[in-house]
Order: sequence, then C-alpha cells, then structure tokens
Amino acid sequence: MLHDQIIVCFSSIDWDAAWQIHQEVMSRLARAGNRVLFVENTGVRRPALSDLPRLARRLRHWRSPRAPHDLPPNLRLLSPMIPPFPYSRLALPIKHALLGRSLRRHLRDLGMERPSVWVFLPTPVVVRLATEVDPSLIIYYCADDFASSSPQAMPIEASEAELLQRADLVFATSSQLAERARHRNPRVYLMPAGVAFEDFERIRLSDTPLSPELQALPRPIVGYIGGVNERIDTELVVEAARRLPSFSFAFVGPIRGGMSALKRCANVHLLGPRPHDRIPNYIKGFDVAVIPYRLTAFTHNIYPVKLNEYLAMGVPVVSTPLHEVRAFADEHAGVVAIAASADEFVAALQAAVQADDAAARSRRVEVARGNSWTSRIARMSEIVEARLAEKPRAGAGV
Repeated sequence: MLHDQIIVCFSSIDWDAAWQIHQEVMSRLARAGNRVLFVENTGVRRPALSDLPRLARRLRHWRSPRAPHDLPPNLRLLSPMIPPFPYSRLALPIKHALLGRSLRRHLRDLGMERPSVWVFLPTPVVVRLATEVDPSLIIYYCADDFASSSPQAMPIEASEAELLQRADLVFATSSQLAERARHRNPRVYLMPAGVAFEDFERIRLSDTPLSPELQALPRPIVGYIGGVNERIDTELVVEAARRLPSFSFAFVGPIRGGMSALKRCANVHLLGPRPHDRIPNYIKGFDVAVIPYRLTAFTHNIYPVKLNEYLAMGVPVVSTPLHEVRAFADEHAGVVAIAASADEFVAALQAAVQADDAAARSRRVEVARGNSWTSRIARMSEIVEARLAEKPRAGAGV
C-alpha cells in the first residue's frame, strides 16, 4: 500500500457530491498515511441553473474552509473559486492564475513538494497545472467519457489527448475507456470501481433494522442507488411499474431534473439522497436491485459503482444491456440479469424475486468480495510504486 506520499487530486466532482471513485480512492490513500490535497471540481462545462446549489456550497467552503476534523485524516480540501467557461481562451489565463496561486499556497502551507498528481478532470487548466507543480508522477484516472456527456463538454477531447500523452500512468474504469486510452499511452491499466466490502459485509451480517422508509413500502421492493437523472430510462421504469403494481420501486439518490414521469407513478418512491454510510442499510432492504440506464454514448463506457455494492449485499441485480455490465455478466454467469426490453425487464424482476435463494446470494457476495476496494487499492499501489522506482527524479518546477 502506498504511504508517505504527497498527492494532489484534481477531482471532477466536489467532496460533498454522491460518493464515487474520487472520494473512495483518496480517502483510503489518506488513511494509509499519504497526505492528500483534494481539489474540487473546476468545471467540465458552462454552469446551468441546476448548478446554483453546488456553487453556493462552493462559496461557503471558500469563505469558511472545512475544518480538519470534518475530513479523513491527512486529507485537505481546495474549493476553487474561478470563472466558469472551461474552454474559453479569454478565461483560461485568469483561471490558471487564480487556481495556480491558490494551489501553490496550499502546497506551501502543507509542506507538500513534488506530489504525485492524480487527475480525474482533464480540462485545459488542470492539465496545465498538473505539469507545473514539479510532479513526481502524473496519473490520469479515466472514469468517464466526458466528451459524450454533453455537447458543451466536447472540447475537452483536445486537453484529454494532451494529458494521455503526458501521463506516467493511466487507470481506466472500463474496457472501452482503456482501449481508447491505449492509442495515446502504453501504460494503461483497467481499474474498475470496487466496493467497500468490509463495510457492506458488516451491515449484511448484522441485525440492523431496515430503513424506516423501506419498512413502510409494500414488498417486493425494486431498489436503485445513485443519481436520479437523465441516465435513467424513465420510460422503462414507468412501464415496469405499471405492469407490476404490487411491486414498490424505491430510488435512493439526488434527483436532477423534474422526473415528473416517475413522480406520477403511485408505486415509484423517490427518497432523495442519503448519507453514504447509510447506503448498505438501504440496499439490504431491496428484494432486487436495478441499473436502468439508457443506452447512450456516455453510458456505453460506464462501469457502475453500484453493481458491486448491490452484489456485496447478496441482492439480485437486473440491468439494461450496458457494455460493461454485459461483460461482467458474461464473466460471472448467473450473477446479473440483462434485460434489453420492457418485456425482459419485467420478466427479470419477477424471476429475481421468485427464484432467489441462499446459494445465489452467497455467489453474489463472493463475486463482490473479489472486487473489493482493498484489493483495487493494493494493485494500484503496486503499479504506482513500480513506476516511481523506474522514473528518474525531475528537475525543479515552478
């Protein structure tokens, strides 16, 4: 396990966002004795009205920096206040000056020299700064296909290509992202999202009561964890809810957009976001868990974090035919049901509820155990340490 390292992480999300790879990896590295500076999202597109709550939180954090006891040991936050428009030629020098000054001040105050730089957000200002802090390594953790996330994010392709060429290592969360990265960098490693298996196992084996919201719902419960947003195939969910009126559909996660179609369904319950450490308690109450994503250019590259979280609780999983989930299902036969139509989705939900047994639950748990974050971080540490050992010390930076 990496330890005594200096790490700067340029994240594509804020620390308070729904828990993802960014927070998991950096909090584990910090707890292992590395000093981590977590730079919150500097923007992949122009802000919209829906971003106002996040911008308000950013302003509060900027004016009143987070106290150390609110964060994992050895981890500090940098909440940048810089202009939007991440690809504007006019805004870039201003963004670079403001963020660069703030970054260097934090590095000085924390006594952090020659950090390894982990980049989740390959925008022009981040790529430029990543090379200017005299890094011992530059690591690109490619977790999303940003260019396909929205038309406004398409210009990121140029700076991402530059980062891929400069990076000492690339970790990719899906086989599709890894294959694309290998066209520009030979040191690419497939590193999908893992699961905090020990935390999930503790809840799975405990007598902890189900969350009150789930106790109040008629069973069986079809559950979903994660953002309730444009990725969800709402037409599919609405049709399944209509055909299965005795089932309860529970969605746990932040709601983005109106989602009026879901709200109109009497047996669909949008519970909103819940603390990350409570997520296992909710999954434990599901009779079947779903990944009902639309098939788009963006979701084609997704390896859902929730997949192994569902399995760690022994819960049956039904998913739309996402590329990475189909590959997972082929590798682990009988663990995940793939449904390509409303008919198949409804049938898979019914079968999951009717045919579940102790042997099937045990099989799911063992698959998740093999995908724990403990093993993922250990493997990444080996790769990073090997690259550090073979790379000569660079000269002084800015």
